Amino acid sequence: MSILSLLTIRTREPRPAAPKRRHLLTEMRDGLAWILKTPILRWLALIGFCCNFSMITVWTMFLFYGANDLHLALATLAAVVTAVAWRLLGRPRQGLDLALRGKV
Repeated sequence: MSILSLLTIRTREPRPAAPKRRHLLTEMRDGLAWILKTPILRWLALIGFCCNFSMITVWTMFLFYGANDLHLALATLAAVVTAVAWRLLGRPRQGLDLALRGKV
């Protein structure tokens, strides 16, 4: 039904004007200024920076602990980090995810 409604629309919209080209650094400066002048975005940016920095520190400590104290090989560490990151992303491939859960 909705496709029939869409096909009956006969209004022509004017073509938008071409946007003015802007330099990348100008765009970045304007975006940063907008974030810094908006209180909630300023706090979210600060909290995001702190969380990311602390998580990188924690992961680095885990890698050093695994390499030095547990004497794990680089390939084992890479496999563990990849597996954990894969699960944290929450978007594993359907077939492999089902196989890992034992449902295939």
